[in-house]
Formats: sequence, C-alpha cells, structure tokens
Amino acid sequence: MMDRFEEIVKELGAIVNLPLHLDKQGRVRLNVNQLFSVQLEFEPDKERILIASFLCEMPPGKFRENLFKECLKTNFFVPTIGILGLSQRNNQLVLFDYLPIQKLTGQKLADFLTIFFQKADLWRTAVQTGVLTPITQVKSQNPSLFDLKP
Repeated sequence: MMDRFEEIVKELGAIVNLPLHLDKQGRVRLNVNQLFSVQLEFEPDKERILIASFLCEMPPGKFRENLFKECLKTNFFVPTIGILGLSQRNNQLVLFDYLPIQKLTGQKLADFLTIFFQKADLWRTAVQTGVLTPITQVKSQNPSLFDLKP
C-alpha cells in the first residue's frame, strides 16, 4: 500500500505541476502560499492518509475560549473537510483529516486539498485577526487557488 500512496503523491504532483516525493519517513510536506504547511502521511495499519496542518499559535484569554467553542461547532457539521483541534505540545490550532487510500486518486486528493487549504487559511486568518465570525464550510473546486511548494 505504501507504493499506492507514493503513486497518488506523484499523481498529485503532476496535477499541481510540482515534483512531489516521499521523504525518508514516507511523508510529504507542502508549503501553502508561505502561510502554513500541510503534511501527508500514510497510515498502513488503517489504510488511510493523514492530512494535517499546524495553523497558528492559540492566543490566551477569553478569545481562546471562544475559539474552542467555534471549533467544536465547526467539527459538528457532517460531512466536513478537516477537524479542528489543539496541539498541547506546541499550543497550536491544528486542522487534520483522514482519507481512505482505497479508490483515492491524485485528482480526488487535489480536490480535497483545495477545500482543506481554504478552510485552513480561513481559520488561520480568523485567529490572527481576532475575528471569529461564523466560519462556514468552504466548497470550491478550483485546485489552482493555492501555490504549493514541496
């Protein structure tokens, strides 16, 4: 299955016009518009791909509490792209999700990542500007919205 993951990554690279390859740990990291990075990692025991991004540092105080509430509300929507959480290790807002590798293609991954990137950018911007207006689910199918770099 690791070969299948590598094949999907190469298909994704062809779609976004970048030579994407797995690193020594079998992961791929994409830098999105120099704003944040997204890591793709295959979990062979569960036959799925983990897609994760640290978005920004969580601020202290009342805003942090309100941010948690908004994250919980967003995580409640089904279906959703990406689950919001807090990394206690580095005090960062995290967006992550899993995709089953069965039936996954580079194009399906590109389509998923486009929406994932948009959601990540909306939340990163909301936290950094301190404005938590209700953030709705993003539903764009334009894979060229973000400049990817390995």
